[in-house]
Amino acid sequence: MSLTVVPVCYGCKKSADLSLSCTDCLRIYCASCFGLQQSNEEQSVQSFLALVSLLSVRVCSRCTKPDEPELIEPESSEPVDIKPSPSELALALAPPAKVKEERCWSHGKEMNLFCLTCSMIICGDCFLNGAVHMRHQIDFLETVFREKRVETRSRLNRLEEKVGVLQREASHCETNLALIQSAEKAVLAEIDAICEEAKMSVARMTITRKRKLEARAGFPSKKKKLTAALHNMIDQMGPTEFFQQLPGVYKQCDELMVECAPKGFHTLKFEDVGCDLVPPYEMQKFTLTNFDGTFAGWPQHLNTSCDTMWNVFLRKKESLFVKVTPDEPEASKYPYKLLVQIPHPLDIRKSIMKTFTVHGAAREDEIVSIEQLKAEKFIRDNNELLVKIGLRPLNAITENRFLKSRYKTLTTTIAELEKQVTVSGKDIHCKFCIMYFSICLQKVPKKTPEPTHSPELFDQMERQWCLRVYPFALTLQETNLKVFLVLRKGTRTKCRYFIELLHDDPAKNVLQCTESTFDTIDAGYGWHTFMERKRLLADPGFYPNSVLRFRFGVQPIDS
Repeated sequence: MSLTVVPVCYGCKKSADLSLSCTDCLRIYCASCFGLQQSNEEQSVQSFLALVSLLSVRVCSRCTKPDEPELIEPESSEPVDIKPSPSELALALAPPAKVKEERCWSHGKEMNLFCLTCSMIICGDCFLNGAVHMRHQIDFLETVFREKRVETRSRLNRLEEKVGVLQREASHCETNLALIQSAEKAVLAEIDAICEEAKMSVARMTITRKRKLEARAGFPSKKKKLTAALHNMIDQMGPTEFFQQLPGVYKQCDELMVECAPKGFHTLKFEDVGCDLVPPYEMQKFTLTNFDGTFAGWPQHLNTSCDTMWNVFLRKKESLFVKVTPDEPEASKYPYKLLVQIPHPLDIRKSIMKTFTVHGAAREDEIVSIEQLKAEKFIRDNNELLVKIGLRPLNAITENRFLKSRYKTLTTTIAELEKQVTVSGKDIHCKFCIMYFSICLQKVPKKTPEPTHSPELFDQMERQWCLRVYPFALTLQETNLKVFLVLRKGTRTKCRYFIELLHDDPAKNVLQCTESTFDTIDAGYGWHTFMERKRLLADPGFYPNSVLRFRFGVQPIDS
C-alpha cells in the first residue's frame, strides 16, 4: 500500500485537485480560493494550467488586500497630540479600495487581469484565446491596482510638497510686494515735496511783479470812486457850505491830478519765470533791419541753459518763418520749447506770441503772415521789426537726459583722444618727419590753376619732400580741395605719409593717411578730393581769416 500526498487548500481546508502556491505568502490554495476558477467549473483544466504557466507573478486574494495597520500603544501614559498631514488625513478618511466587478463584453467572464502592454483590463479568455493580447505582459488586476494607487499617492505627496514650496514663495512675494509699495509711496511723497517746492519758488519769483501789476490795474477804479464821491458831495452842498469846502475840494482835485498823471507802461518780464523742474527761456532780441527789402546777417546764435549753441534762421516770404538747429547733433534727439514773440510798438494786447516744439530733424515754422504785420503796424517807422526768440529744454528730465548723453559722448571722445595721443601721436612724432604749412584762400579764381608748394621737408636719408595744394577759390562752385605729397629730390622709395587739415577744434581735424611708391621725381601722390567744397565752406573753423592750415609728415619705408 502506497500513500499519495494530496495538497490541502489553506482557505477552504479541503483537498484540491488543482492547486497553486502564492509567490508572496507561499501558501497553497485551490483555484477557487486563489481567485482564478469560478464555482460552476466553467474553465477547463487545460486553460487553467495554461493561464497559470503564463503568469510570472501569482498572488493570492488575501495578499492583494491592503494590510491592516498594527496598533502600537504609546510608551508613555500621556496623550500625544499628533496632527496628521492633509494627505494622511485624506487616506485615513478614504473608503477601502475595492475593484468594481465587471464582466468582459466579449466573453462574459470576470475581468480580473490587467494587460501592462495595452494598459487595459481583460479577462482570462481575452489573454488565452484572443490574438490582441498574445505575448503581452499580464498581471492580476488587484495587484496592478494596488501598485498604481501607491504610485499615485506618492506623486500626490510630491505635488503637495511643491505646493508647500510655492506657498512659502507666495509669502515672500507678498513681503516683496509690500516693500515695493512702500518704496513707491516714499518716492511719490518726495516727488510731491519737490513739486511743492518748485511751485513755491515760482510763486516767490512772481509775487512782487503780480502785486505791482495788480495795484497798477486797480488804481483807476479807486481814483474813479474818489472822484464820484466828490461829485456827490458837491451836489448835496448848499451855497454857504459849498464856498466853505471849495478850497479843500480844489486841493483834493489837484492831488488826484498829480497821482493820475500818465507815467507810461513798461512791460514786466515773464519769459524768465521758471524753476528747477521747468527751466526758464533763454531770450534774445533780434532786430530785422530793412524789413521791406532783404535782411541779412543770418543765422544768429542763441545759447540755452545747457550751454548748447543754437543757430537761429528767420526767413521772409509770404509769411515770416523761423528755424533753429543745434551745433551739437545730439541735442536734436531731445524735445525743446521755442518761444517767438513779436511785441507791438504801441499796444501790448496786439503782441504776437507763439510756441513751438523742436524735436528731431530741423523744420521751418510759420510765425505770422507779412500782410498781418503790415496791417497791424508791427513794422516801425524806420522799417525795422523787433523779434524776441527764446529756447529751453522741455523740462528738467529732458535736460538731465541730454546732459548725461553729452557726458557719455565727451567721455568716449576724451578716451579716444588720449589713446591717439599716447599711441598714434607718439608713433607719428617719433617716426615721421613733420612740417606745418598755411595758404590763403583766393577770393578771385585764377585762369591758370597753379599749385602752391610748401617749403622742403628733409627726411633721414636727405630726401626732399613738399606739399602741393591746388588753388581753391571761394567763387568756384565745382572745385574740391586737392592736396598731394611730392618727392622733390632723392632716391626712389616707398613712403608712408599723412596729411592733416587743421580746425580750431582739434577734434574736428581732417586726417588722411596712406602709403605709396615714389619712383618719379616731382610726381604728386595724394587726394584729388581731400575735402568737399561744401563741407569746408560750411565750417569757418577750417579757414579762420581765410587761411587753410596743414600738417603733413613722411616716413620712408626702405627695404
